[in-house]
Amino acid sequence: MMYTLMIILLQIFPIGLLVLTFWGAKVHRNDFNDDFLELTESKKIQAVACLGVILHHLTQQITGYGVVPKGLVTIFNYAGILFTSLFFFYSGFGLVTSIRNKPGYLNTFVTKRFPTILIPFWIINAIYVLYRTAVYGAYDLMPMLSRIFGIILINGNGWFIIEIAVLYVIFYFIFMLIKNEDIAIALLSVGAILIIIYAFMRGHDIGEDYHWFRGEWWYNSTIVFVFGLVYARWRSRIEAFCKKHYKAALITVSILFVIAFLVSIHTVNRYGYYNSLTNAARDALITLITQSVACLLFTMLVLLISMKILVKNRALTFVSGISMELFLIHGLFLHNIFEYRVMKDPVRFAVVISCSVVAAALIKPVCSKAVSVVIKVLNRKKQLNDTLEGAIIARKREKMRKIAFICILTGAIVLVVTVFYLTTRRYLFAGAEFREESAMISEAQVGDTVLYGHFDTNDKKLGQERLEWIVLDKDSEKACLITKYAIAGGPYNRAHRKITWEESDMCEMLNSEEYLDMFSEQELFMIIPVGDDALTLLTAEEAEKYFDSDDARRVHITEAAQTGNTNINEITRLNGWVEREDNYSWWWLRGTNTSGSITAPIVDSDGSIKPDKMEVNKARGAVRPVVWVEIMN
Repeated sequence: MMYTLMIILLQIFPIGLLVLTFWGAKVHRNDFNDDFLELTESKKIQAVACLGVILHHLTQQITGYGVVPKGLVTIFNYAGILFTSLFFFYSGFGLVTSIRNKPGYLNTFVTKRFPTILIPFWIINAIYVLYRTAVYGAYDLMPMLSRIFGIILINGNGWFIIEIAVLYVIFYFIFMLIKNEDIAIALLSVGAILIIIYAFMRGHDIGEDYHWFRGEWWYNSTIVFVFGLVYARWRSRIEAFCKKHYKAALITVSILFVIAFLVSIHTVNRYGYYNSLTNAARDALITLITQSVACLLFTMLVLLISMKILVKNRALTFVSGISMELFLIHGLFLHNIFEYRVMKDPVRFAVVISCSVVAAALIKPVCSKAVSVVIKVLNRKKQLNDTLEGAIIARKREKMRKIAFICILTGAIVLVVTVFYLTTRRYLFAGAEFREESAMISEAQVGDTVLYGHFDTNDKKLGQERLEWIVLDKDSEKACLITKYAIAGGPYNRAHRKITWEESDMCEMLNSEEYLDMFSEQELFMIIPVGDDALTLLTAEEAEKYFDSDDARRVHITEAAQTGNTNINEITRLNGWVEREDNYSWWWLRGTNTSGSITAPIVDSDGSIKPDKMEVNKARGAVRPVVWVEIMN
């Protein structure tokens, strides 16, 4: 009975958001709200979006990311990207609109726009640092500064400020150098799409702090920024069409959005961004596409509704004035102060929201004053004595603009060439590397480290690194190699059911194109299959045979594997040994059962062999591939 009551009380919050949005709104029945994209109106919509994001994060926390349904509010677990997409739309729309309507907008863009977003970001980061210092102890100087200035995100919600700042930089240089508006918008759109691709390829982040462009939230609604650019460029045509066919447009977009949103929920649950098995990239791409479509349709639906309804009430106006601070500060209460406090779900919602609003209201005057002072200092104008001096300065600026263009173009060419070399060098030097590897394996003794193939072991660098292996066994014709480090992670099998090695997802993953691509054609030709497998794992018996102690079986994971959410033992996590490279992991062994088993053998993080410890669907198990290769004499 009490549980049911709590579920009912939770529904107050999504209903409350609807009431707050439309309370006192003016409905244009026979005409349209032509001011719906004015700054004051868009800020109110963004205030609603900010509250929606807070409900999204709270819902994720109490439902275990949608695993435990809690009534109507559960839908907010999947709706965060929709609200974030509105921020991206208004940012893209605002940039193009401002440069079209405000003469000299670029002249003060850097000195006005960047302080407006960065100073509140830095101030609130400093508050996070102060809290963490009070609770956990002081940071060293450089780690503290890196968190205050956002090099490492102590505040996970700060990702949006970083991404918008990057888009602002791209916008500024493109529009400074390109005078044709359509070309500039096209290039800026390409820049945004490249950010999506880059973040998509970067993978995921783990730990208590966050790193730039790691995680799907960095890119799964970014496409709406491009929509904002396009809408601003062709606003009159788009709105003329929508007004002419308003009812049909509203009904069509509403239906399409509902379908797209439901499909996006299905793809998140069915595919998602965290699948580390054979079709990981495909599954993540499917999820990204469906979420992007849902975001675009949701944004269009909000615009259509705004054409008819003027949002206006004092509460929403108040929230719109503190929305940036509210967006940035609520994580402190959600994830730091109250996350592990025992309280009923409706109480948690009320406490986090109320504390966040009060804190944002208190911080806002400080941020506003700091922003005002910095902008005033940065925009002090030099007095020109006469027209001749002004003309000289204008010529100097034009000369500097040309020099900047040449430097940027040169830098871009160097960057493209560098990226091309780093991502293709393994193919350029495949023959020479194979000869080196063959000689190394031929001369190696059991226990030596050799090179064979390439794999992404350091995700901070472009391209794949040469892969290190330990020689486990060797005779005159062949050698058995195992990776020196655990290079990936994932479940032995995704489904929780009895399974043999041959039927397992792990077997499929290791022999997929993604993993076999670590070898060149020459390297593949020298591999001796084990049964039908080019790559396999050690059995428990082999792990006992080839390693002379538990300590010898202990394994570190690569940096890329750690980023991919491969396990690190809990003692390591609690003591912060990851930074000292004491990142030992438990790793999978190959089961030899022929009838199927619900468990698979592992080597534990202390190096001991556990034949039946781990259930097959246990996520994040480390992987050390094994390969047999011919020896060239």
